[in-house]
Amino acid sequence: MADVRKVEIQKMKEMVDMAVGIPQFTYEMLQNAPRPTGEYAAVKCTESMNPCGADETKYTTENGIDYFSSVGIRVLTFYVLFSREGEEYINFDNAFVRPDVIAFMKANGFAVMGKQPLSLATIQMETNWESRAGIKIQFNVKRVTKSPFGTMSNAVVGGKFYDGNSVVEI
Repeated sequence: MADVRKVEIQKMKEMVDMAVGIPQFTYEMLQNAPRPTGEYAAVKCTESMNPCGADETKYTTENGIDYFSSVGIRVLTFYVLFSREGEEYINFDNAFVRPDVIAFMKANGFAVMGKQPLSLATIQMETNWESRAGIKIQFNVKRVTKSPFGTMSNAVVGGKFYDGNSVVEI
């Protein structure tokens, strides 16, 4: 099973590339990673939150394997940082009404909740990535988790059960 966070980061990178119109323009922000050369955008998922607290849960059997499944909505918060203020930032900011971006989000289960300019006043972001403009964006996504669990068969249970003054052998 694929790492869901890696898949979401990859989809976010693809969405930014589509929005700015430059293939392979976007990188995942990694701590202590070297800064890419040239112009770029960098993305990081900073938060994954369950807004309602209760997922749908159920037990299923697929191909003879029993699973515990949970399905729920998560709010993902991404930072999208640009190496300079310019056309790429503006194109990304305006892209969420474009049919191609809307179709991409729909196909990948992303629903925009909101976006806002990102304050880059921290020394860490400015020093490590030298970003000049940024957007904080939140999406609703549906997360599905399946966990297989084993079953017990041919178990032998025995012992004594005390029912008042009587002993019942099991």
